[in-house]
Amino acid sequence: MSLEHLSLEKVIAESGVSRATAYRQWPNKADFLREVLVSAVRGTRLVAESPRELGQLADLLRVSGEALSTPQGRRDLVVEALRVSAQADFERIHASPHWQTYLAITATCRGLPAGTLRDDVQAALAQTEASFLDHRAAVYARLPALLGYRLVPPLAEPEGFRVMAGAAGAMMTGLIVNATAAAPKGRGGGGTIRLAPFGSTKEAHWSLPALHLVTVFFAYLEPDPDAVWSRERIRAAAAQLDELILALAVPAKR
Repeated sequence: MSLEHLSLEKVIAESGVSRATAYRQWPNKADFLREVLVSAVRGTRLVAESPRELGQLADLLRVSGEALSTPQGRRDLVVEALRVSAQADFERIHASPHWQTYLAITATCRGLPAGTLRDDVQAALAQTEASFLDHRAAVYARLPALLGYRLVPPLAEPEGFRVMAGAAGAMMTGLIVNATAAAPKGRGGGGTIRLAPFGSTKEAHWSLPALHLVTVFFAYLEPDPDAVWSRERIRAAAAQLDELILALAVPAKR
């Protein structure tokens, strides 16, 4: 993608700002592009779950009741919660105009000529990606205690959650790029398949993006054989879910 078509003079004319004021702010086109691109990158954040989506996750745990006392019941719950969460996450990000801009700038950056502009945009992209990774890793670090899972050996805390977060972020980016090319904005991901995957006994309608994202999760986490699911543990899990919901409700930003 080229930026040669962008005209500082045209922007000045359409904004109604005087040329003198504009050129004091941006002496040349490179300065103008730098501020536009870097500001757009730094303004991008992970899109927070809506109250409705967070309520769905809470309800799944609270209505499961006695099912949590059996390994199969817990597996069914975990798979369904991940399906709902992954699908909602994909749809939010795919529909976000900020994310579409962010991905376009990421693609554009590689084509920029070597120099200060490209260096500054690359630095902003790296900073923003690091903030995304930190946020995802912090959320994933809460999951083992909540779900009775652990990192698949030989991965260990805390680095294992950062590795997991990087894989999940890369998968999401690839899915968004693919869906953006294949379908209108906000309707990516195609249709659904009725499945009971990942050891669940409950069939549900799975989109391919949700299936791929949940595959990443189960590549990194597994049931903890030492976890004991007493009634006290179930009550503690409900309290931990409330804490996780608060963490999810705060979008990551630079």
